[in-house]
Amino acid sequence: MKSDKKKSCLVILIFFALLGFCFYKNLESNLKGFYASRNYHGSVQITGFSWERENDAPDVNYVYTEKINGKEISIPLKKPVQFKQMVMPYFAQLDNPKEDGLISGLVSYSDVDSRPFLPIIEKALELHPERKQIENELQNKIHQASDLKGTSIHLKESISDNLLFSKSVFWFTDYEERSMEENRTKLGGWYGFPLKDALANDAIYVQIELPKHIDRFDSLDMDLPGELKGILQQTSLPDGYYSLAIDGERVGKIVEIKKGKVEDWR
Repeated sequence: MKSDKKKSCLVILIFFALLGFCFYKNLESNLKGFYASRNYHGSVQITGFSWERENDAPDVNYVYTEKINGKEISIPLKKPVQFKQMVMPYFAQLDNPKEDGLISGLVSYSDVDSRPFLPIIEKALELHPERKQIENELQNKIHQASDLKGTSIHLKESISDNLLFSKSVFWFTDYEERSMEENRTKLGGWYGFPLKDALANDAIYVQIELPKHIDRFDSLDMDLPGELKGILQQTSLPDGYYSLAIDGERVGKIVEIKKGKVEDWR
């Protein structure tokens, strides 16, 4: 009798183990297909599950890995789990990747879930072969303002900034669409994207990181529009948005330079 119960329990355990394995493989197939159909031809590996958002589906945590210039680049990502993704393999015909890119298919103006794509754009910006040169050129010019000496300059994507998102998303979706049409494949076409064009179209902005000895209270006394106007009297700065930051967090106004002139945006 006890032997029969043990056998029954073992059968049930094996059944659920096989069911879980099938769910896992189908979900992994969906993730791989989702990215591959949008010109992301790296590998995808599931690392776990989490539940971060209230009243929402659980998330699958995974790593997207691609070889760039002979070096493997791994990017951790998250995406909400849908039940159909666990019970069905991926079919591109049902997904319509040509109509919905990675960004345009996931962006909603009421609820933006950028976790499946934003870390890829951030990594592409970090790896960009021209980023350091542009940042150094900007830093040399910005240091001409006495109050901005000692600052460090970083180019940042605008999607994660609540104020700049609506102005930047059109450039991102348009560039993504052209990348798919032209079959750009390095990081889905984001590797080497045109930085100056992105800056001029608000897709990235210039973050002026203040030195450690300046706190948030001291930063209120800084006149960023006035400092940038002074710099423009001596040299040129590219059109785009500029902001001060402390420990990577924006403080004070966002200032726009448009056609070589300073305009306050906020």
